Amino acid sequence: MPKRTGPVDVLVAARDAIVAGDAAAALAQLAIAWVAVPSPRIAALTPILARRITPQKLPTKVADREAAWLALAATREPTALPTLLGVDWPVHPRAAKVRLAALLAFAPDPQIAEALVGLLRAKRYESNAGVTFWRNAQKTLGLWGERRLGTRQEPLLAPAFEQALEAVEAAVAATIGTRTSATSRDALFAAVYDDPASDAPRSVLADALLADEDPRGELIQLQLAGKGGKAAARARALIRAHGATWLDGLGDRVVSPIFRRGFVAEVGVAGTPRNLELRAWSTVEHLRFVMPPTGGGELATVLAHPNLAGLRGVLNVTADQLAGVTRALDLLHLLTPGGALPAALRVRTLSIAGSDPMFNEGVRRPLAALLAWFDTTNTGARTLILDRGEADLADAFHWFQDRDLDALVLSPSFGIGQITAWELALGRATTGTTLVATWHGRQYDERDASELGRAIGRLPPNALASFVARSAVDLEPARRERLIDELAPGLVGKSRTAPVVFA
Repeated sequence: MPKRTGPVDVLVAARDAIVAGDAAAALAQLAIAWVAVPSPRIAALTPILARRITPQKLPTKVADREAAWLALAATREPTALPTLLGVDWPVHPRAAKVRLAALLAFAPDPQIAEALVGLLRAKRYESNAGVTFWRNAQKTLGLWGERRLGTRQEPLLAPAFEQALEAVEAAVAATIGTRTSATSRDALFAAVYDDPASDAPRSVLADALLADEDPRGELIQLQLAGKGGKAAARARALIRAHGATWLDGLGDRVVSPIFRRGFVAEVGVAGTPRNLELRAWSTVEHLRFVMPPTGGGELATVLAHPNLAGLRGVLNVTADQLAGVTRALDLLHLLTPGGALPAALRVRTLSIAGSDPMFNEGVRRPLAALLAWFDTTNTGARTLILDRGEADLADAFHWFQDRDLDALVLSPSFGIGQITAWELALGRATTGTTLVATWHGRQYDERDASELGRAIGRLPPNALASFVARSAVDLEPARRERLIDELAPGLVGKSRTAPVVFA
């Protein structure tokens, strides 16, 4: 009669496979052990081992990659999971549900469970469209015995199983090499917080995290390099997958975090930020107030906190709420003008929404009123940004000629950072006024560029030393040519140099 193999024996076989360098065999054995005892500790080992397996190459084009991904998933071969789970999940829940259905057709496997738990921790697919995704995931993983997506407790481990699992964990740790101790890691993070403006401590931390196979090390390196293209796409994928776990304690206090150089650099906050004693605030460069502080002097107290010494921008406040603020800022965005700004407040770039906090078009202030208010300020601002469009270009141009400003920008928006259609930047050159028009491609009702052409046509003859049109989005050749044709009539006789369109 053949000897019966139990979960402990399977773990022993997994350890032997790890020591022998056979990651695929180890994953197969761990899957068997996990089905018998669905411990999160087993599942947590699988991504580490999966990284030892060279993935199959999939097409780079999104549509082709998804088709190849689904074809590979249809084989239901466990050996395909490292490749399948190594591809970033789709942005939209609809496409994610298709992938989920393919994965849940596999035999129960801890690699799938660990991937879905990671998605949950990263707060992916939290919109209404993601409800079905998580309902299906919880239902199937519950049948598999995975507790972490539900409310049940983790299984208790028998002493022999515990001992065998510890041996597996030790074998996996040995394949990684010497890991950074918690104390050393804390010191590396503290070095970043002590000097948030410097890249050097972040680079040292990245090396340590990469040695520990922590994906945040890759994010830091990618963002320090500052490259676009595939590198930027990879950074976005890492943030989608892990960003919610990289908030360093700020998670329940901030919304819509933006990462730069591997750390939270811009966040939204509702009301007065709490727990400012957290060192993680030291990397924050911009505060966007979802709901501004209401108490008198509260904002001045917040901005004076030493953990916000590196703050360079404050967005979505009113002039009145800035009472008592004495610091210098690179960027200040006001919801509405009104009231005097503090005399000790210095601002390099001042942005004004010019409407009520809900962007109600019915209470938009006339351009003349915004410019008159700005003339009364004494912040030292060198750039003024206004929530206005091409219809105000001629009046803005004439005002700009008589002011000592580096730039005046008309930036029509539907909320902060959501520029619509053309952003128009008037600037200075030794030969006169320049105009750079940047197409953002998100204009409600998509009106054409002829209105901008007519606005330029209302400028005085030879008003512009130069004109450049750019696009912040990829344009099809036909769309680009159409925009050029729509702009051309208004440019005749307005620029002293030949118009440069879409440089």
